[in-house]
Amino acid sequence: MAWLLLILIGVSGLHAGTREEMDRRVTQLRIAGDLPAAIAVLTSWIDEHRNDEEVRLRLGQLYLHSGNSDRALMTWQLLLQELTPDADRWRQIASRLRRAGMTEEAIGLLEEAPSPVALDGNLAWELAELYLEVGRYAAAVTTHFRQVRREPRRRSLLENRIAALAAQDRRFGAQRAGETRCQRYCDEFTAAAESSVDRVNTAHLLATCALETGQPEKGLNYLQSLGGEERASAIYQYASRCEARGFFEAAATAYALFAQLDGDSPYRHRSLLKQAQLREASGDAEGAIALYQAVYAEAEGQPEAFDALLRTARLKLERLHQPGEALAVTEVLLKRFGVGQRRRQVLQLRADCQIQLGELGAAQSTLTELTAVDEEGATMALFRQAELAFYLGRFDSVSTLVDSAVQRSPSLAIANDVLPLLVAVERHRSDPGGLQIYAEN
Repeated sequence: MAWLLLILIGVSGLHAGTREEMDRRVTQLRIAGDLPAAIAVLTSWIDEHRNDEEVRLRLGQLYLHSGNSDRALMTWQLLLQELTPDADRWRQIASRLRRAGMTEEAIGLLEEAPSPVALDGNLAWELAELYLEVGRYAAAVTTHFRQVRREPRRRSLLENRIAALAAQDRRFGAQRAGETRCQRYCDEFTAAAESSVDRVNTAHLLATCALETGQPEKGLNYLQSLGGEERASAIYQYASRCEARGFFEAAATAYALFAQLDGDSPYRHRSLLKQAQLREASGDAEGAIALYQAVYAEAEGQPEAFDALLRTARLKLERLHQPGEALAVTEVLLKRFGVGQRRRQVLQLRADCQIQLGELGAAQSTLTELTAVDEEGATMALFRQAELAFYLGRFDSVSTLVDSAVQRSPSLAIANDVLPLLVAVERHRSDPGGLQIYAEN
């Protein structure tokens, strides 16, 4: 009886009534696995409803499912020829071909798109992505850059795409020894750039290619070919990108160049501060301090002045082991910036200086001041007081202070530094002499 039912469904489907009835019959046939009969129902419907685009799309999809990819492509090509040009429909069919593993056919389809459709930015961008997928880098470059010239806003999209290629290469490795997708794309772009008349976009994109292929200094040279405000702005952004990619020396050079190029920019002090931070990260504490002092001298009244002086004090304390000089800097900080969150930061650093100098009474007074600043300051003070109590041998106070601080703010990073002291107290509770030796060491 099952075979009879299939015959009845198929025959009745050839004379479908409403769209709903036709949809139901096609679904029944697909569930039953009879794709030829489902195709026949759709074909019959299309004969009488040539403008039903969705059904014609489904017919091509059914041909794909049945293994007849040539017929699917022919069905969709015919649909596109008979339609008013619609970029969304072309993109939809290209996506279906791509998902079916027919990338070359999708490329061929989009390459044949009529002029109004081919000019659509999103469609052209998808074509470039298909070129990349099959390794046609020169075609991808040509298509991408053509769209950047037509729509300049797409330059940032292309820069992000190049960066994404580089990130994929780093994650998955080169396709062949010594070769990456990003390198191949950038080689093609560099070759194409020789004949480009679009100087600004070309310089930006060449810089991105240089950066993402590990040549940040070369990228900076490209940007220096720009003129006026465009050059300064581009170099500042490039410095930030170098920093994000881990090219710290190139980033420091770019920040320094920006500061020279645009002395009146509101970003000049931030640029100098960044340069000093990178010098600090490289281990050059003295060089960083010199730059921080320059920022402080120039940026009076600006946030960068506080940051520069605070970092100077920290470097003197933590890198140069000069707690006395660091303490003197905190006195200036308190006079100039001693309110709110800034006061909290300075008091924390000041207490550390006093502890290293052995001025424990003064440190305790500073921590008392810190308690009065705000809630976070009070919590930080409790942790510091716990450390101080430990090294002074007041072990009974350590547990109370740490417990109180953790209850206030268990997420503070300093809790990780102080909790080992609490563990040490608990472990040596029965041996006060051993605990004293541990604290002194």
